[in-house]
Amino acid sequence: MENNPYGFRLDENQSQSNTGYNLNGAMYNAGNVFANAEDLTARRKKCLTMSMAIMCVGLVISTISAFAGMIVMVLVPGLFLPILIGSLILEISMVFATNHCINKNNVGGGIACYTFFAIANGTTFLSIFLTYAPSSILSMFLVTTIIFGGTTLVALVIPKDLSRWSTSLVMGLFALLALSLLYFLFPLPALDLFICIFGIVLFIGITVYDVKKIQVLATENPYMSVWSVGLFGGMNLYLDFVNLLLKILRLFGRRK
Repeated sequence: MENNPYGFRLDENQSQSNTGYNLNGAMYNAGNVFANAEDLTARRKKCLTMSMAIMCVGLVISTISAFAGMIVMVLVPGLFLPILIGSLILEISMVFATNHCINKNNVGGGIACYTFFAIANGTTFLSIFLTYAPSSILSMFLVTTIIFGGTTLVALVIPKDLSRWSTSLVMGLFALLALSLLYFLFPLPALDLFICIFGIVLFIGITVYDVKKIQVLATENPYMSVWSVGLFGGMNLYLDFVNLLLKILRLFGRRK
């Protein structure tokens, strides 16, 4: 199974033992798992809907976590730095823990890990609330939602297999990281503008890839539960949306 741009990977042993055939092969040999092609279509739709729902729940949890963080900042300002460091450690660890639960089809553990991940990532939302005006956040959130929704629709109508995009998208993420480090050393306005535009284009591409990836997993991994596919897709789409929002805010947002 191809890696996704963020580096998450399904367990190779699980994939080999349960699948071992491509999309067309799955439809042709579906007699022992799915009744017919309509069942495959229904499963793809269900997995994509589940992924979108999990993404949205994660965004709500992160928003609530951010407001809770703001309250803590007001009441106990000295706790801000420890909470920030702790949230970063928790976020990274929960990414790996969620991926482990997905590989084991452990839905309950995956949901718990994803919830902690969304709570920890609330610090990202906190930085947004502290940096940008509320009206600007709302308007850019709506813009991001429209772009994200349009990108998802485009991905759904693209019949092409996008697995070959993986390497290019990973290279794009490394390039974005390198450019961000360069900007940290040389904060040039033109470089910042390029980073924002490049980041928006990159995460639009990653979103298209992830939507197609969800459909492929739903079809080629019939023994992987809908919840497991949904958690895998939901976490990736969550990261796509948040990164896209950050780049759009940085480019067009009005600071306080």
